[in-house]
Amino acid sequence: MYSGKPAAEIVVTDLIAGNGLGGDLGSARRLNGSGSEAVDLVAERIAQTADELLGVKWDRRRGRPAGAARAETIAKEETEAKVASCACGSGIPIQKVSVNGKEVTFIALPLIFEQFHQQGKSPAGGVAEELMNVVKIYTPIPEGEEETYTEAVLREYAAFYRQKEEN
Repeated sequence: MYSGKPAAEIVVTDLIAGNGLGGDLGSARRLNGSGSEAVDLVAERIAQTADELLGVKWDRRRGRPAGAARAETIAKEETEAKVASCACGSGIPIQKVSVNGKEVTFIALPLIFEQFHQQGKSPAGGVAEELMNVVKIYTPIPEGEEETYTEAVLREYAAFYRQKEEN
């Protein structure tokens, strides 16, 4: 209802039935032979559909694009997109932040900063916990690194906030 139209759809029950794998597949915890075949079939169809949508053929054993597409993918990675893609086709801004000397990509960080600024939340106003709760929705924080991630995000938010206040 709130998202864009999907670029593709796969009706699992139709796919399974169309390949003669209907009936007893076992349980969710213990698939039988037909259930395992059904899982493989669905996984392969999902991968094929993703390849078609992305226009890239993958070498699944090596976990990277096959053949000529590899060079194209490397070139794309080098130019580094400024947005993350969503299945609905919308772009979500990203921001790279140095966390303890390592560059980390944060999804939606510019939007989060903008929202906090519009709400008048100063970086000096004790917003760290609230800010990080929102950040964690989009970007996973490794266990044990919460403090360093929080420091880095607050540093970036302070710079963002100063720039907004100057303009």
